[in-house]
Amino acid sequence: MRRHRLAPIIFGLILLLSLPLLNISCGGDDNSLNDFSVSPYFPRNGQDQVDLQANGILDFTWSVYPTNLPYGAVFDLQWSTDPNVFPDATTITNINGYTQEVRGLQLNTLYYWRIRMKNQQDSKTSGVWSFITSPNYTSTTTTSTTTTLTTTTTVTTSTATTVSTSTTVTVTTLLQ
Repeated sequence: MRRHRLAPIIFGLILLLSLPLLNISCGGDDNSLNDFSVSPYFPRNGQDQVDLQANGILDFTWSVYPTNLPYGAVFDLQWSTDPNVFPDATTITNINGYTQEVRGLQLNTLYYWRIRMKNQQDSKTSGVWSFITSPNYTSTTTTSTTTTLTTTTTVTTSTATTVSTSTTVTVTTLLQ
């Protein structure tokens, strides 16, 4: 029986070249979002009287599990007053964190919202949550504190004349 010396080399090359194909067919992709969950966090589902800052500002937050996101993962925040408009709701796209400020929300209004995590390959969307905004904007209270400092200097000279000077400094601090 005659053996070819090239047979092990050719077999090794074929095996080496087929490894990427085997990896794809076995689902060995580290960029998949299959093992992740994304969930709204604030405002809470069903929450009533959610305070808005002036101009209808509210910070939305969400969470992801596990927290070690795949490369390139970003978020889209969607909200609406109609639960039937998803996925065509108002959207802020490609957010690189777990919070987003939204402006222009209305007082005493029922809103629906959800979060979508995505990368170049995949996307995963949370369930839809709802909340009702309060009837009034949160107030920013300004308090002022006034402190008066008085310094008196007395100088006595050898002719028995006393000279007295007084300096008053007023400091006003605004606290919010």
